[in-house]
Amino acid sequence: MPPASAPDRPGLAVIVAGGAGRRLGLVDKPALTIDGRTLLSVALAAVAPARTVVVGPSRELSADVLQIRENPPGGGPAAALAAGLAALADSEIGSDRDELVVVLASDLPGIDAAAVDDLARALSSTGVDGAVLVDVDGRSQYLAGVWRWGPLTAAVRSRTSWHDARLADLLEPLIGARVPAARAITSDINTPADLAKWRPSGPAAGDS
Repeated sequence: MPPASAPDRPGLAVIVAGGAGRRLGLVDKPALTIDGRTLLSVALAAVAPARTVVVGPSRELSADVLQIRENPPGGGPAAALAAGLAALADSEIGSDRDELVVVLASDLPGIDAAAVDDLARALSSTGVDGAVLVDVDGRSQYLAGVWRWGPLTAAVRSRTSWHDARLADLLEPLIGARVPAARAITSDINTPADLAKWRPSGPAAGDS
């Protein structure tokens, strides 16, 4: 059987990068380095070459990456996603209802372009509105998904504010495909134990 054709890469991306790292001692999670790369740079590489907005504190990033902060800050991932989509809309990007938008957390050290391709392929082959990775325990990873611009932005507009709202309330109704993924792809970093699994030799230079 011939290999499946490569899917169209999502043209838009939102990376949620506000992680306060409370369980890690209030470190800046997106700036943590593993194997010489920050977690944020891993996410940026996974979504390239999509037009990308990073939602979180201001950082030194390439000029072609949009940056925005949810208002007020600290409103949670649903509010961050809403702010990121608004920034893309304000840039007059994403007017096509079927444009694909990849949404990623910035604490996934194993995420890569192949995983994004798997999600885009699942979305394109089924015609559904959203696809997410599913971890080995069967949990849907809302911040590792690809969505259609029209339905996603319509869902955001269904409420006046997503501050402190559950991300599941925003995204779960849109999920039409769930893509199983290896633990290394879906594992995030929330605790010192999580970090130690990726850094068996100890902290990397440059971490604060």
